[in-house]
Amino acid sequence: MTISLFLLAFFSIPSFSFIGAGKYVTWVVTIFLLTTIAVSLALFYPIKIDILSISLLFFVVSAFLSSAITAFKSFKITPYYLAVLIFLLYTYFRSVKKTINLKSFIFAAYIGTVLFLFFYIVKYRNEILSLSFERLGKLFGDENDIALFLSFGAACSLYYFSEVNKTNIVFPFISMLLFLLFAFCGFTTGSKIFILVLFLSFIFIPFKICGKKKWWIALLIIIIGLLLFYAVIHLPFMYTIKQRFYGFISTLLGISVESGSTREMSTVNRLDMFLCGIEMWLKRPMFGWGSWGFATYSGATGGWSHNNFSESLCNFGLVGTVLFNFGFIISFISYFSMCSVEKKKYSIMFFLLLFYIVAMFGVALNSQKLYAYVIGVVFAGLTELKTLMCIDLKTMRLNKKGRKDL
Repeated sequence: MTISLFLLAFFSIPSFSFIGAGKYVTWVVTIFLLTTIAVSLALFYPIKIDILSISLLFFVVSAFLSSAITAFKSFKITPYYLAVLIFLLYTYFRSVKKTINLKSFIFAAYIGTVLFLFFYIVKYRNEILSLSFERLGKLFGDENDIALFLSFGAACSLYYFSEVNKTNIVFPFISMLLFLLFAFCGFTTGSKIFILVLFLSFIFIPFKICGKKKWWIALLIIIIGLLLFYAVIHLPFMYTIKQRFYGFISTLLGISVESGSTREMSTVNRLDMFLCGIEMWLKRPMFGWGSWGFATYSGATGGWSHNNFSESLCNFGLVGTVLFNFGFIISFISYFSMCSVEKKKYSIMFFLLLFYIVAMFGVALNSQKLYAYVIGVVFAGLTELKTLMCIDLKTMRLNKKGRKDL
């Protein structure tokens, strides 16, 4: 039941939640999901609260204080709601970890995204079949939000393809076909964050497949992939994507990478917004300007700085930023403390952790539904907090007794 609702949530978020009344579909699914989780925790599982859980709750308090300092003139409920959602999902996944395979939830999220992929293709069938488009995705809301879901699907497809099993060659083959569909549809959005996530995922996966001893094969695959990418973006129907990509590179490097390529103003504006967010943070370094501070006080259009680091620091200050992203820190520590067997078991979680770190450069995670629904599973899979200040009274009592015996 819980896995099915999780799958349905991942289909409904990009399909409905960014367009008008469609958001209520996601609300209904989420309410059912959380109700199921609450009943399961109450009846079947011991509730586990740890330092990561507490950090999320403290973030809510800290964010409230940030908005209170500005008399709630820069207040928006989304970061609070998503932080509480992460807390509830993380608590559930942490509590059921030993009895339920967490990777099944990641796979359910992937299948939900695959269903959205086909819905996307159906909605834009005329443009796709005629190869006549500039940027697609507006029917579902903001193109960049949709691109993030498509990049999640593409990254997961690559990962599942890398899990080659000699007894089952059908699934890797299907995964590669889905990756090609995700890649094509992602390109149609014209989103630079999609290209960035796709690029870094494609670099990671060949080395995972080939291992250290065959690194040269992985390097060859990457070079071939880059040549194919170069060829694809020069196809006639990819003109808009090509111009945005070359404009981004030209702007970033300050040089013309192709004849006629010019500065891409979207990139210029985002760099300006990033710097603006950092400047605002320096004026209020501890608690920032409130949950919608950048949009309220920066004067920039678009509502947010298009970067997780500057957005979080500007809105919530150093305190709120550390609390909200604390899970990343302990997840990395826990993952690299694992034995090789455990690392392999949770490699999909670590891969998604890297996915979100890349996404931070283009989106503010504290406002992203995709982040909120998945990161609870990822953190629960990677953190073994009994070695990192785990709040477990029974363990503390046993340790205290053991020290007395010694």
